[in-house]
Amino acid sequence: MLDRLSLDMAALHATDSALHLGALVTLEGEPPSREEVSEQLRRRVARLPELAHRLAGRPGRPHWEPDPRFDPDRHLYELPGSADPAAVLAELLRQPLPRDRPLWGVWLVRRVGGGYGLCYRAHHAFQDGAAAVATLERLLGPDEAPRPRPLSFRPRGCGERGRPGG
Repeated sequence: MLDRLSLDMAALHATDSALHLGALVTLEGEPPSREEVSEQLRRRVARLPELAHRLAGRPGRPHWEPDPRFDPDRHLYELPGSADPAAVLAELLRQPLPRDRPLWGVWLVRRVGGGYGLCYRAHHAFQDGAAAVATLERLLGPDEAPRPRPLSFRPRGCGERGRPGG
């Protein structure tokens, strides 16, 4: 239900990135090539099968399904750098998340004067903030990034009167 509400709100403002979330990581040193970033994405996306799901269905009845054309390289973009970090952020926020594929992307940003940035962005209907942070760590963090602990859920038992939580 919240996914649908987020998508309905986004449809009203198709060019607005207010419902996008993510992070920009800045790094020193020589920027990697597009091919190097693409190879890392390919290796790591295999550990995150949810990233291969796209929005499908008719308006008013959307659902998530595996993208039959999924290719991590279709989610990798490049932006030229700028001496002004605010200009870079503004340009990143103007970048769309195309609706014909899963609603996420990684941007390689070459910084003027050296260094580079890697930005992960996703639509809020696709991931919440905690999921986006975990994805960022798995995609761009060290190879031995800790695996998230599995969540466990135990429904509350029936209370004394025979109803849940009773």
